[in-house]
Amino acid sequence: FDKTKMIVIENFVDYGLYDCNIENKSSEFLYVSRLSKKKGIFDLIEAVKLVKKKGLNFKINVLGTAENDEVKNSIDDHINKYGLEENIILHGNVYGNKKYEFFKSCSIFIFPSHFENSPVVIKEAIAAKMALICSDIEANKIILNDKGNTRFFATNDATDLASKIEEMLLN
Repeated sequence: FDKTKMIVIENFVDYGLYDCNIENKSSEFLYVSRLSKKKGIFDLIEAVKLVKKKGLNFKINVLGTAENDEVKNSIDDHINKYGLEENIILHGNVYGNKKYEFFKSCSIFIFPSHFENSPVVIKEAIAAKMALICSDIEANKIILNDKGNTRFFATNDATDLASKIEEMLLN
């Protein structure tokens, strides 16, 4: 391609779709992504188990579907094995106004992905005025380093993720 004719368009978000009042938000968490090991769903399940053991009660709304039936069954098995059915609510794929309502009503976005390029969901969480807990991968840091409403945790470290969830719950 002739570089003078090429334009790179960054992923964008229409802030008007996420407009909300922070005082009306619940203390619930939101996870939006494909459900896979690389997207951190098993790190999240392990972290929730650790936080729940400390007696803290909370809810994470999970939007997305598993990459295959084997992963779905494993996720279900882990949730049931650890008794997390009231903490991790699997909603499946959610689109349009229903998806925007989750962003507008939840106060904390949680994003444990092990890799990304330019994650749109983080930009959606910013538009929805959410606090964020994100893995410390470079793509997340590039977007969030100057936002001040973010806690980073070591990628693939459920214990560190659990400590950030606990910090958000207690503050």
